[in-house]
Parts: sequence; structure tokens; C-alpha cells
Amino acid sequence: MSVARNLQMEITSLRTNVMNYEEKQQQLEKLQKDTQRELMRVGHQESGQMSQSWRVAPNPLGFGMDRRCMRQAMKFERPFSKQPKFIVSFTMIDSEKSKNLRLEAFAENITVDGFVFVCCTWAESIVHGFTTTWTAYEN
Repeated sequence: MSVARNLQMEITSLRTNVMNYEEKQQQLEKLQKDTQRELMRVGHQESGQMSQSWRVAPNPLGFGMDRRCMRQAMKFERPFSKQPKFIVSFTMIDSEKSKNLRLEAFAENITVDGFVFVCCTWAESIVHGFTTTWTAYEN
């Protein structure tokens, strides 16, 4: 193949890449606008993290066969105009590997000012620590 033909193929390839880049850029800009519009629709939202480790302190989720829970009252940075909806998820769990893992986390007593974070285990499960994230939002 001639040098000119190779250069022509290279130029065509670069043009295709530029067009693909511009298309991806437009898709990204649309996604950003859609995300901003959705956040504005949702209104007030707050999020946070709850971590607990019992390497030194007594462990309420340690040994036992009954249901064992720990609770922590949490306050929002500013009050919501109505009771918010809630999402809680685990981001880290440290548990005894020789036992089955049974663990749940949720919010209770949710008000416009705050909530009570709850984490429970039961049966022979032993939880040494965990980290959760939570998000409260108005809809």
C-alpha cells in the first residue's frame, strides 16, 4: 500500500474516533442534565454513614442465640418538610467466618428531624463490625 493510502485510512479512522467522542460527549451532557433535573425533583436529601467495630468495646451483636440489636439516634442537618423516605445499605461487614451471617440494618422512628438507626443479628451469627450508608430524601 502506498503512503498516501495509509494516511487516508489513518485520517478516516481519526474522523470516526472524533465523531464517536462527540457522540459520547453529547450522551454524557444529556445524562448530567437528566441527573440534575432528577435531583431538583427529589428536593431535600441527606446522606451519611454509620460504622461500628467492637474490637475493644462490648459487642451487642456478638455471641448469643436470640435476636441482638444495636440502636443509634441520628439527627438530620436540617429538618425535612415532611417525613423522608429512606435507603440503608451495607458497605462493609466483618463477621465470624465459621458462623452463618444474618444481619439487617434499617431506620425506625423516622421523623422530619431524625431517625433511629438499627442493626440486628440473630441465631449463632457473630458480627465484629459493619459500615452502612444511608440516604433520606423527600419525594
